[in-house]
Amino acid sequence: MKTRDARTKLFGVLDALVEDVQLQSHEELLAETVASGEEATDLIAQADRAIEAARQAAGRAKLARARTRLNQQGVVAGAKLTLTPAQARAVFHRVRDRNQALAQTLAARGGQEPNDQQVLDILQDWLALGSVSEDDLKQ
Repeated sequence: MKTRDARTKLFGVLDALVEDVQLQSHEELLAETVASGEEATDLIAQADRAIEAARQAAGRAKLARARTRLNQQGVVAGAKLTLTPAQARAVFHRVRDRNQALAQTLAARGGQEPNDQQVLDILQDWLALGSVSEDDLKQ
């Protein structure tokens, strides 16, 4: 059986199970829990742990996809710029002047000229976001 077919069937079973539970009253669910010998508080704690684990797994998967996209774009996490402060400032001004959105973002930060370390940090961020290309750094 193909994976897609198996998933479709599994989701169908899960949908039916959820619908069955949703149609039961609280009293019916509690009676079923008591009859099974389970403690309701234990089942609630188990469900909470499963939900939290699923949420964390989804977050890790989302982060992994984002890292993959960045790596595909040629951005290496943790790569440091090797520009002198004067070179960095020249690149910073060139990129800022041609990109209105970046200029507005900087203006919203108070409009003050950043110091040398801030310029390097901003360029590093812009590089990671794709606002600065490797070609910009070579000019």
